[in-house]
Amino acid sequence: MYIDVFFEKKSSKITIKDLLSVDKDIDIKHLKKNTFFNNISTLESAKEGDLTFFSGSSISGEKYKKQLINTKATYVLIDKKYKDINKNIIAIITDNPYMVFYKLYSKIYEEKNKYNTKTKIDKTAKISNISKIGSGCKIHKNVIIGDFVSIGNNVKIEDNTIIKSGVKIGNNCKIGKNCKIGENTTINFTKIGDNCEIHSNSSIGQDGFGYIFNKDTKQNEKVKHFSFVKIGNNVNIHSNCCIDRGVFEPTIIEDGVKIDNLCQIGHNVKIGKNTIICGCSAIGGSTEIGSNCLFGGKNAIIGHIKIDDNSISYANSFITKSYPKNTKIMGYPADFENNWKKQNAKLKYFLKKLKNKWDI
Repeated sequence: MYIDVFFEKKSSKITIKDLLSVDKDIDIKHLKKNTFFNNISTLESAKEGDLTFFSGSSISGEKYKKQLINTKATYVLIDKKYKDINKNIIAIITDNPYMVFYKLYSKIYEEKNKYNTKTKIDKTAKISNISKIGSGCKIHKNVIIGDFVSIGNNVKIEDNTIIKSGVKIGNNCKIGKNCKIGENTTINFTKIGDNCEIHSNSSIGQDGFGYIFNKDTKQNEKVKHFSFVKIGNNVNIHSNCCIDRGVFEPTIIEDGVKIDNLCQIGHNVKIGKNTIICGCSAIGGSTEIGSNCLFGGKNAIIGHIKIDDNSISYANSFITKSYPKNTKIMGYPADFENNWKKQNAKLKYFLKKLKNKWDI
């Protein structure tokens, strides 16, 4: 798992007792009473001794089956029909692996709330006297903070950064050098690199759109997000964008990414270096975008897929599957450029013949 400053484990060991506290009916007969888990992690980041989960219900099931086969985790919460995919794991059978894993994670992890009492502000910083700064903050050289700004506890703002009026920054956030944060932007659970600009009215690091159906209550329950947003250097995010933080691992925006106005980036998305995303585009949760990609305006991309490096997607495309490197994508639903053009040409030819036949 990514180590971050936002959440921490309540205890060093996770025990069978902890597991039974979230699901008393779970099958643990094959486990020793003194069994403990080093950590609870996702399939991809788990290490020996860790507990993870595999639900098998994702849109991109094959992607997660590969992760299950390659996982280094010792224990896996899993539905019994998938238990033989990886013979090297110790399977812990449950009807709802994700629900059990999520409840256990919620029990074990909590938001950090211990802060240094003293805030350090460099003498060259200029801060409006009607703005509020919490405890344990570090405001470095030549920082400018405008009116009505609210900064939480333990926030770090580095040299030459400008925070404009009405900005809200939550606890433990970090903003690098030479950044500009536009008016009325909200930043929570986020680390921002150097030389970044976030334009006005954007929201970074809020909970993503995640719900889980509880079979007992017959209700969709909100999923709490325990990770953060990691933004690299030289990133530009234009106005009215929303970037959700990750559930168990961070949403990642790598160096040099440019995101136009009115874009939505879902939880756990990873966007590679120097990719450009034009206005009114939306990327579903857990999708991976490679480096040096270009997406035209109003692209819609479903979750849990991968679009690899150097790919181009034309405006108004609706992408429903993964694509390899150096691909050109277009259409609704999207396809490889050449395929879509051929299909479109055939459709026009068919409609023309139909029109002539029926004298429409």
